[in-house]
Amino acid sequence: MPSINQTMRRANIQKAWRGRGNILVGCLAVLGVIVVLGIIAALVVWMNWRGWTASTMNAGMKAVVAETKLPAEQVGRINTQIDQLTEAFKNKTIGIEDLAKVAQALQNHPILPVGMLEYVAVSHFQAAGLTDEERAEGRLAVQRIQRALIEGQMVLNDLEAIIEPISQRDADGDLQPMQNPTAPQLRLFTQEATKKADELGIPNEPYEVDIAEQIESLINGTLGRQVVNAPPASGGRALPAPDHDGDGDGTDGQGG
Repeated sequence: MPSINQTMRRANIQKAWRGRGNILVGCLAVLGVIVVLGIIAALVVWMNWRGWTASTMNAGMKAVVAETKLPAEQVGRINTQIDQLTEAFKNKTIGIEDLAKVAQALQNHPILPVGMLEYVAVSHFQAAGLTDEERAEGRLAVQRIQRALIEGQMVLNDLEAIIEPISQRDADGDLQPMQNPTAPQLRLFTQEATKKADELGIPNEPYEVDIAEQIESLINGTLGRQVVNAPPASGGRALPAPDHDGDGDGTDGQGG
C-alpha cells in the first residue's frame, strides 16, 4: 500500500494535469506522443505499482505513439527514448519522483499544443473537398502557429479561437476536437491561424518542429542529466551530451 507521502505526490500529479485547461479536454489521444513520456508514465506506474512492470509500461507507451499520425522516422526516434526511459526506471536510474518532475514540466511546455497541431496538420487536412493548394496553406498556417508556440509568442490558451472552427463544445462548454471536420471548417481554421500568425509577425515560411528532439530536451533538462537521447534525424548529426556542470567536457561532473 502506498505511503501517505506517495499518495500525496500522486494527488499532486493528478491536480497538475487537471489544471491544463479546457482546450486539452478530450485531446489525450492526439497528444499521446507527449503525454506518454510524462503523465501516463507517472500515473500508470504509480497507480499500478505492484501490477505493472517496466516492459508492460514500455509496450503501453509505444501503443499510444503508434496511434499518432507522426512520420515513421519521428515515431522510431520517440520509441527509442521510450526504451531508454523505461530501462532507466527498471534499473533504478530514475524513480517515480523523476517521472513526476517530467509531468510537472509539461505544464507550460509548448510541446503539448505543438503536438496537437501536428495531428491536425497531418490527419485533418486530408479531408475531402480541399484542394492541394488549400492543404498546403493549412500546413503552412499550422507551422507558423507552432513556431509562435516554440518561440514563446503564444501559450496554450491562445489556441482556443484558432481551433474552435474544428472543435465543438460539450455540455460544460469545454472544447472537444472533431474527429472529421469538414472542408469549410478547415478553411476557417486556416484563416484563423493565418490571421493570428500575421498579427504576431511570424514569417510566412515553412517551419519544421522536431518533436523527438523537443521531448529529449524536456526530459534531460528537467532531470538535469542525460537520461534519453533521440537518434539524429535522417541526414542530421548526433546531439552532443549535455554539459550540466559547465566545465565544457560534455559530462555532468559525476565522473565515469
